[in-house]
Amino acid sequence: MEVSYILDMHTNYLILEIDKTRSNSYIAKMILNNKITGLLNVELRCIDDKDYFYYDITNKASLSNAYKSKLIRYDRLKSLILNIINTLEKSREFLLNEEGFILKPDYIYIDKDEITPVLCYSVDYNEPLIIQFSELIE
Repeated sequence: MEVSYILDMHTNYLILEIDKTRSNSYIAKMILNNKITGLLNVELRCIDDKDYFYYDITNKASLSNAYKSKLIRYDRLKSLILNIINTLEKSREFLLNEEGFILKPDYIYIDKDEITPVLCYSVDYNEPLIIQFSELIE
């Protein structure tokens, strides 16, 4: 999975290159055309005959950066995990495949003032959720 970032004065993006055949799938259309609570806002861009998902990460910090130099308290950790679980459960309404969520600390973002996480979903990602979740908790 090829990852890049664009950071400028007004907007910041996490960019993932996706398989061109999957950019027209129903899952891609679901995340592009619906405002799904708990997911990063995403847009599709085609550059040089390649498709990219641009995830808006403006005013957000990844979990790995937010807790790099400080410990996370139990109540905050519990709230983060419960919010992630809630997002995963609500995604069923949009028929999203649970293996498409990227549950790595570099891809889970929180607002700088809040503890509500927003997740990254990719049509190209296919990792069993139970494995991802156990690695996240470790």
